[in-house]
Amino acid sequence: MNSFLLNAAFIVQDFVVRPYVMQAEKILRSSNDDTALLAAEAIRDTFNGSSSERETAFIEMIEKRRTEMNSSKEILEITDYGANARSPEGSVVRRMLGEVALSSSKPKRWSLLLFYLIERLMPQRCLEFGTCVGISTMYQSAALTLNGSGTIITMEGAQSLAAVAQKNFSDAGMTNVVSIVGKFSDVLNTVIQQHQPFDFVFVDGNHEGKATIEYFEKLLPSVSRNAVLLFDDIHWSASMKEAWKQIVHHQRVKHSADLYQLGIVIVS
Repeated sequence: MNSFLLNAAFIVQDFVVRPYVMQAEKILRSSNDDTALLAAEAIRDTFNGSSSERETAFIEMIEKRRTEMNSSKEILEITDYGANARSPEGSVVRRMLGEVALSSSKPKRWSLLLFYLIERLMPQRCLEFGTCVGISTMYQSAALTLNGSGTIITMEGAQSLAAVAQKNFSDAGMTNVVSIVGKFSDVLNTVIQQHQPFDFVFVDGNHEGKATIEYFEKLLPSVSRNAVLLFDDIHWSASMKEAWKQIVHHQRVKHSADLYQLGIVIVS
């Protein structure tokens, strides 16, 4: 898909998700819970706010890097362990960096949501499933930098993508990122042991319902009180819809918000 068609798709998506966004903000605001209110503010800022001068400087820097990658014709060999993999050992494919950056990086709108959530919530330890080329990680890192403290641990299964992301972090001087390379099921236990507790978690990278539930249950003992967890593509498939339904009704989830593209939960 070329950049024109992809941008058109994002515009349509913005239109589709608006009712979900408005309802999610309303639900979170009605809770009178401090964490939920901060999440509602982040949603408002993402869709209706304006950025400060310092925020704008980071946003423009990251989007400039995104634009550069979008036009890259560099060929990468990528091992995919996600929902599209043809075997449990992963599938190796050859793709242009520009194609990956265009189709697999979080769009600006949803990257901004991560950015504003972290700015408002001020977590100290963040965890990300699925670094890809590092765009969403850079937004989270930038927010932590603006807050003055905090670290993000990001996991990526494909060595080639992790290398691109690491270069982006280094070029941007982002020293608050810890990059872990490996299949999630192979590295998650070690990551939890070494870096818990987590205040903020973004689950992306494997859009398969069973795996999403397994990650959620494995994470619960290692997250802090009032931790915020985001799940990507909750309406992507029947299995993801079912996973989201189970997560929302878990006894430790006290607040949830469905933004169609992403789901937010706050755990007790």
